[in-house]
Amino acid sequence: MPAILLKQLPDISGPRLSAPNTMIRCDPSTTSVPSKKGTLYIDDHQLVFFSEQSSSGFALDYPSIVIHAVSREPAESSDSHHLYCQLAIQLPGSQKTDDSAQDDADEAFSELRIYPDDKTILDEMFAAMSECAALNPDDDDEVYSDDEDQVGHDEDRDDEDDDPAIQPIGEFDPSNFITSIDQLDKLTPEGRAVLKHLESVIVLPQTQESGRFADAEEAEAEAEAQEPTKN
Repeated sequence: MPAILLKQLPDISGPRLSAPNTMIRCDPSTTSVPSKKGTLYIDDHQLVFFSEQSSSGFALDYPSIVIHAVSREPAESSDSHHLYCQLAIQLPGSQKTDDSAQDDADEAFSELRIYPDDKTILDEMFAAMSECAALNPDDDDEVYSDDEDQVGHDEDRDDEDDDPAIQPIGEFDPSNFITSIDQLDKLTPEGRAVLKHLESVIVLPQTQESGRFADAEEAEAEAEAQEPTKN
């Protein structure tokens, strides 16, 4: 369902959460989103934003919000922290750009970035939206009958049989897996690329405890080597 443009605040009885003094930015930019701060209402049935200063706003059904998440980038600047939403629609009055006007499929989405003055409620906003999204599933989702489900399962099994990466339990070969640092030279180029990416995003905490127990086997071996030989 497309967004509903508002000229006055609708009757909202008992929203799960309201966030006054909130600014919203949309990409692509649109005249539907007020340029002034307003109040965001996370209601059981709709996400509503209305600016008293501009006497305008909009309401969105939850199925049109395909992704929502809290963004805290960059971490050192809390002013930029916000609630990110990707919509399966474009709001009325959207201004197309060269990047967004490739084809109809590319144009049928937009992004909202919601900046409340009170950044401490971002997690509460996310939780409230998650609960409301669960209450409003997408009616357009295809519902399969039991027979169709069975056909789908059979097709999945056929695909698995054809996939060499999926090994039946009886054919499991541990030699195909890297289990120690000494075996890293056996990695394929794709495996090295995956390992490099994981090393770049996973940061292990450096604590006194971890340092105390690091390389425990080497420390034990060194201690045994220094023990006097018994005659």
